[in-house]
Amino acid sequence: MKLRLLLALLSVCECDSRVKGHTGQDVTLPCKYDRKYHGAVEVCWQREEIPLNKCSNQLISTDGDKVLTRASSRYELLGRLEDGDVSLTIKSLTEGDAGRYGCRVHIPGPFNDEKHQIDLTVVPAPQIHTSTASTTKTTAASQTAGHLTSTESLLTSSHSVTSGSEKQEGGALTGVVFYVLLGSVLLLLIALRSFSSSTPRPASAPRRLLCSFTAKAPPGTPCTTSAAAKAYTRTTSAALRLRPLSCRG
Repeated sequence: MKLRLLLALLSVCECDSRVKGHTGQDVTLPCKYDRKYHGAVEVCWQREEIPLNKCSNQLISTDGDKVLTRASSRYELLGRLEDGDVSLTIKSLTEGDAGRYGCRVHIPGPFNDEKHQIDLTVVPAPQIHTSTASTTKTTAASQTAGHLTSTESLLTSSHSVTSGSEKQEGGALTGVVFYVLLGSVLLLLIALRSFSSSTPRPASAPRRLLCSFTAKAPPGTPCTTSAAAKAYTRTTSAALRLRPLSCRG
């Protein structure tokens, strides 16, 4: 009898573990048993320490196939009951959910129940400041880039209009300068033509030279080119006839 009692006490399984969750999120407290060996058995969850018999302050219970009782819709058994997974899921954690939880698996026979004690710690959920700041910076950068693009477009348009105006003014100025230069050239040509027509032309040098040989011409003979040529020919022939000849031995 004492041996059987000792074996029963040794067969009781008590497992402790710790789980940490964040406020506003879901958390799962683990609890499993060997369903292939024990078959479908009753399981209950409770707050605080598990008593010697059954569960006190029960949260949820199952017969191994389906949920029997539930204290709140926030408590669910989402594991595969057919595989012996009776883990408790608590939805939308609050700081009041922190504390000790117990899972009791009713194994047939005296002192055979399995007890799983879990200590749940609840901490505030991390705030995503970095993402918000990054989003703000990205939005600000996008707006700034949009303003810069708009400003550049306006500046480009203004520059294009200014360039067009400058080109038009430059073309008009070039036309005015061209017509002024053309008028000046015409006036200069007219002045040169007038000066040429008013200035007397001097007698040509050959005519004066030939006329100098007409000194022996009869009085009243006009100084013409043919008369001068004839006088020059006669004078040259006479000079050649009077030139003495010299012989060198």
